[in-house]
Amino acid sequence: MRHIKVGYEIVCIGDDSFHCPHCGKVYNDEKYCDRINRNKSGYTRVYCECRKLFDVVADSSGKLHGVLTLKQVMELETDIYNKYYE
Repeated sequence: MRHIKVGYEIVCIGDDSFHCPHCGKVYNDEKYCDRINRNKSGYTRVYCECRKLFDVVADSSGKLHGVLTLKQVMELETDIYNKYYE
C-alpha cells in the first residue's frame, strides 16, 4: 500500500499485484479485484501462463495473494505422506 501526502491529507492507494505460487509470474491487473468482489466466495481462480491454476484471495488489508487450490494442497499432502511415511 502506498501513502501519498496531498496538502494536509494522506491518500492510501492499495497494491493490486500478486504472483503465481507455481512459477512466480507477477500479475497486477485490477480486473482480478473486480472478479473477487463479484464472487460470493471471496476468491477468484486464475490460469497462469505456466498452465497451472491457482486462487487469488484478498486479505483484510486489501492485499491480494495467490494461493494453491484445495485439490493441489491435498495432492501435496499425499505426496509428502508417501515420501516420508511409506
